[in-house]
Amino acid sequence: MLSINVAFKKKTDNFVYPENAEQIFSQIDKDAVEVLREKGYGREEIESYLFRNNPLLSSMPESKCSEYLDEVIGSGFETSGENLPDINILDEIYEHSLSKSREQLEHLYEQTEMKNLMELHESGYEIGDIVKSFDKFSLFSKHFDGDSPAMQEYKDHIFSKLSREMIVSSLDEVDYARKILDSREEAIMKKYHNPDRASVTMSQSEESSIYCSTLIVDKISVDTLMKIWDETSQYAADDGYRKFFEEKLQRVKNLYQEIENAPVPTRKSGPQAVYRYIAKQYMLENKISLLCGRDDKAICKRLLDMKYPKTLLNEALMASPVAQEPSRKPEKYIDAIVESFRDLDEKVRLQPEEAQKGYDSLRLTIDESLKKKGITEGFENNEDYYDCIIAKLLLKQGHRRDIVENVLERKYGPEKKVRNQGVILSAVLSIKQEQAIMAFNIPEGLQTRAFMAKSFKELEEEGISIRDVYYTYIRERMQLNPSIGENLISESIDRDAAEFFLNAFDDLDKEALANSLAESSPRAFMAGMDKDYAKELVKEVAVRVQDYKARDKDFADLINEYNLQHGLAMEGLSFDNESMSEYQDGYIATKMLKRGYPFFDVRNALLSNIQNASIDKATEYVDKILDHSEEVLKREDKILEFTRQKDINSVLENAREADIKDFYKSYLGSMYLKKGFFQSSMDIRAAASCLAHGFNEDEIREQIKTFSPIAAEAGRDENYIDYCMSIGREKIRKEKEKLKNLCLVPHQKEERDIEEEYTFLHQEVEKAIDLPWNLTMDVIIATALLDQGYAEIDTENVIDKAKIKGFVKMDDYAKKVLEQAQQKIKKVVEFRDLTHGQIKQLERTIEFKNGNNKDKDKKKKGNNNQ
Repeated sequence: MLSINVAFKKKTDNFVYPENAEQIFSQIDKDAVEVLREKGYGREEIESYLFRNNPLLSSMPESKCSEYLDEVIGSGFETSGENLPDINILDEIYEHSLSKSREQLEHLYEQTEMKNLMELHESGYEIGDIVKSFDKFSLFSKHFDGDSPAMQEYKDHIFSKLSREMIVSSLDEVDYARKILDSREEAIMKKYHNPDRASVTMSQSEESSIYCSTLIVDKISVDTLMKIWDETSQYAADDGYRKFFEEKLQRVKNLYQEIENAPVPTRKSGPQAVYRYIAKQYMLENKISLLCGRDDKAICKRLLDMKYPKTLLNEALMASPVAQEPSRKPEKYIDAIVESFRDLDEKVRLQPEEAQKGYDSLRLTIDESLKKKGITEGFENNEDYYDCIIAKLLLKQGHRRDIVENVLERKYGPEKKVRNQGVILSAVLSIKQEQAIMAFNIPEGLQTRAFMAKSFKELEEEGISIRDVYYTYIRERMQLNPSIGENLISESIDRDAAEFFLNAFDDLDKEALANSLAESSPRAFMAGMDKDYAKELVKEVAVRVQDYKARDKDFADLINEYNLQHGLAMEGLSFDNESMSEYQDGYIATKMLKRGYPFFDVRNALLSNIQNASIDKATEYVDKILDHSEEVLKREDKILEFTRQKDINSVLENAREADIKDFYKSYLGSMYLKKGFFQSSMDIRAAASCLAHGFNEDEIREQIKTFSPIAAEAGRDENYIDYCMSIGREKIRKEKEKLKNLCLVPHQKEERDIEEEYTFLHQEVEKAIDLPWNLTMDVIIATALLDQGYAEIDTENVIDKAKIKGFVKMDDYAKKVLEQAQQKIKKVVEFRDLTHGQIKQLERTIEFKNGNNKDKDKKKKGNNNQ
């Protein structure tokens, strides 16, 4: 086997510069040339200088090299000035230019550097030997000395990443991948509620999701994944789809690698290059390795905040790995993302103060109006009825029921809570009756006036009820006079309807008519109405609500918004089962409420988009969806309010002393403040963190059930909590396995203070392992410090000084860490001594054989001369 230096140098010498290298070195050379020209050097000296410092020039064809130098150096100064120092001693000029483009150089070399190191290690070279040779023979060493800060930082980054790669490569990849895929398949079945899910196989979109996750998060190769896919997928028999699926996986992997290696964009960079760099920064800030649709929207928002042209978003998103997932149609996905940023008059969620102002203003208006009509008591003449009118208006404007209830409580006091809830319930029931009228599909038997020639008994035999005729009558009135739809609690509507019934049907029972009106009339449900209202129909209308914009336009806007949110919910996905319809409708309702659409307008939009369902079943379904959406918004508000009232960073730092409720809400709140939205992965990470800090599993489940906005979404049930806990436990298991195999690479800087080195190694452990700090981590650091030659007493002191507050409860903690580290370092030294002895024996054997061969060659040469 070649020496490590020879093997390393061979790989470095075989490096071929990619296409983007010329752009990087061109900028570096131009910066250096500008300084050299100012100092008076001529073209010949500068060309020689660049050839000595730029490794790219030696590999260029002569014609290409000449063009490159013409562009970089320019013309007009062919000879140098007098008495100038030798240009070759001005290395600091080129080093300064290199430093300005250091980040681009790191990205240029990183992928090949990692590949070289892995191959060297797999060929049998020890990590320690590779580390020693790195300063002289790495690709980066072409530009920076081994002891320079730039080289050390690059080296730290590369070997930290290498350590993580070695953990994965040490496992049996096929078995490992199969377990991961099985676990994800089981989890995804629980993510969305479906009573019949046990008998349903995975759809293509679900299969795509778990394969992409395993490819990127767990770094399983495409070849390994396709071997498992061939054995397990129900779509494996389709050769065309197999080829498509494999190509898509490879495409997704390549796009994530391009994001990881993305350099800082320049003015000449295209939209895709800009997207890759912003996505890279976003993923680093949020510590994620896999993107989703909401992440892409967050990335696009960053671009727009930077004044990036909206017209270029479509082109930029072509670099998105999410758009290229096998189950997505890239164009539809990208259109859905971009459309969410369309220019429109954004609706803003109403604030509680506005509800209070609205109530006070409407109450005063109603009171003054009543007194002008001669009702001296004004509003107090029938407070229940007029409060119900105001509650309806506030609810239709978009205020939540709990906010309206708070307004009434401030007016009447907590002792009137039951009365206030009754008023609001009456308002809700009245609005639901209005929406039932608006959503009613007129039966075929009532679509022409021919039904008026029949007796009511004949209509009943056809399955037509009094309510059907009542709704039809009002809908026909609305066609002639649409404003009627804005005042369906008017007594005149019910009075005219009653007259219509009595004139048209002689055989209609009056008591049955009254009972039907009591169950169908929006006015009959109003608080403050006489219990015999439907029989009397005599009361005057006290107030009419303010005029609204034309119903048709508002409704059309609602439907457009519904269709937009439906497209965003789908994100270009196509589902071959109906298991997610409840979740999608819930997503749409929540998004529309967040955008400020009034609750009952959203309800109307959902009702109008439900097909093939009776009005009773449709309203029951929609009300269930909206109950979930309101609960989601309440929980989001509570978590955000918690982050404003509590020092969540302090709670997270002192997790072992924290209450589980505070810890869970602090964890969710901290992730929301980073990403700007809630998603299921946050519950998983919160559950994993709670488990890692020793909280009881039943208590963790209770927190998700009680406080999680995602758990409250429509389409979720207890299976969602099972899903979060199972993935959380698996995450903890993986992190513990990573900790078990963790190998720290020392900083390799001479005369480094032990506290500074401990801090560096502590940060490396935190970056590699997502677990609360524990004794094993300090043992790993102490072992690395002893291995570097730091004294035992200094190591024990730095551990004792830096021990984590709230974690260390045991006596003599630092002493116990040191004892375990001494045991580990003893085993390492014994292994090295053994290996060193074996290598020396092998060297002696090779030297002996080489000596014998030389003697034989000399003897043979002498015989030939004779």
